[in-house]
Amino acid sequence: MNIKAFKNDSEELSYKALEDQLRQEMVLGEKFRLFILAIVLAVLLIISSIVYLLFQEELDAILKSKVFIWIVILLGILLVRSYNIQRLITYRLKKGKTFNPLLRYLNVSFEVSVPTILILIVSQNIIPIYAMTTPIVFFYFIFIVLSTLELDFKISLFTGAVAAIQFFLLSLYFQSQSDMESVIPTYRLIAPFVGKAGIMFLTGIIAGLVAHEIRKRIVNSYRILEERNRIERIFGQQISSKLVTELLKEKKEMKSKRAFVCIFFLDIKDFTPFSEGKTPEQIIRYQNDVFAGMIEIINEHNGLINQFMGDGFMATFGAPISSPNDCHNAVNAALNIKKMIEEKNKRKIIPETQIRIGIHAGEAVTGNVGTSIRKQYSITGNVVILASRLEQLNKKYDSTILISKEVYNKTDHKLLSVRELGPVQVKGRQKPIEVYQLV
Repeated sequence: MNIKAFKNDSEELSYKALEDQLRQEMVLGEKFRLFILAIVLAVLLIISSIVYLLFQEELDAILKSKVFIWIVILLGILLVRSYNIQRLITYRLKKGKTFNPLLRYLNVSFEVSVPTILILIVSQNIIPIYAMTTPIVFFYFIFIVLSTLELDFKISLFTGAVAAIQFFLLSLYFQSQSDMESVIPTYRLIAPFVGKAGIMFLTGIIAGLVAHEIRKRIVNSYRILEERNRIERIFGQQISSKLVTELLKEKKEMKSKRAFVCIFFLDIKDFTPFSEGKTPEQIIRYQNDVFAGMIEIINEHNGLINQFMGDGFMATFGAPISSPNDCHNAVNAALNIKKMIEEKNKRKIIPETQIRIGIHAGEAVTGNVGTSIRKQYSITGNVVILASRLEQLNKKYDSTILISKEVYNKTDHKLLSVRELGPVQVKGRQKPIEVYQLV
């Protein structure tokens, strides 16, 4: 992912915050890992106790001592340890503290050594090499799989490596301690034990890759969220979620650049006379009632409201995301807004209200304007001035929607009903412009 999109001095991704969040997730993962381990230990403790009670005589005869009781005691100690470490983690999280990374490796080394200790205990009462065939060996894999929750490839790799090394060394030791003549041929070879140790190490690698993928997804989700928040900070609340998604998908940068845009100005007719004698609350309520629905219409047509100006607003079609039908979208938005206002007037939702709209298209400079403290996405150029002048020309022609020739030429004429007003002189421009009235 291009994490430099929309980058500026004050808006760079907070890597420190991200690392802090990851550390927090890793600690929470460790807490959850211990919770799962506690459940596993509790289940094993219950099963071991039931098995011993049901087959006490047979087990005592095979193991020749109370080894099974020692196994149950050791599982119980581990269960209590897991519960206490969970409480310690909860306490440190409340205090905003984490753990030294070295402690994580020491903890892994201790836990992976538990199956090794259990196997050593069992080996004292049977032919030693046979201890490597007991279900206790699978305990190694439980620790390797649970290491995924640490969200650290190195931890999972370390867990798999420690388990593989301990298992392999135990195999060598037990073969040297066993009467190999009385052992079945399969266990006289070292190859099967090397294979099992290799699978343990491979499991550690796989668990590490899974942990790495989960961590990467967390980072990517955080970065996407930061980019989305940054876009919304730049544009305020005047941008649709669809445009935000497109910006994220296309990784558009907010650097200043020239672009062809369609500018849309809307003004409420006779707003100043209406405001006389009204309280501020009444004026705000009226504005909200009039503008309600307009933002949605602009958004639906892929426009962006750049600025509200009391009795109107300026919208842009074609920036920051452009399309071949930006002018057509602007015209359709204007017609839909006009229709909506007529419907509100008819249903008495608002006092009798008329609007004026001017639309012009051309090249402009688009991009962020401001300082590192406050930036705003802005459109500047003559195209903006002329669109504003067209909106004001509605007074002269007693019209609602005026568009320039540039806009007219980029729309489907068959879908529009227009009246050509001819070349019109506008304030601040020497040459007249071709103007059309939508009727």
